[in-house]
Order: sequence, then C-alpha cells, then structure tokens
Amino acid sequence: MDPFTEKLLERTRARRENLQKKMADRPTAANRQMAKRSREPLAESNSLISEPPVEKGTF
Repeated sequence: MDPFTEKLLERTRARRENLQKKMADRPTAANRQMAKRSREPLAESNSLISEPPVEKGTF
C-alpha cells in the first residue's frame, strides 16, 4: 500500500476512535436535561393587505 493511503487510513482510524471516545463521554439522551422551548405557531405578519403590488407597464 502506498504511503498516502496508509496515512489516510491511520487518520481515519484515529478520527473514528476519537469520535467513539467523545460519544462515550456524552450523557445518554435519557439522563440529559432537554432544554426545549415551547413551540408557538408563526404569527400572521401579512394579515393586513395595505396595497396590491404595483406592476410596471411593459412598453
């Protein structure tokens, strides 16, 4: 195997190990406090129609 491919495989293996270590350190979803905001429907921003858009005439 050429040196570039060997280096690439080594970096991939190290990245995978670091990711697995990081995921093992994280608390599980059941233990984690979920800080969710209550969801609200979008406000109707265009409820008042002021004027229809002015179309530019074609010449």
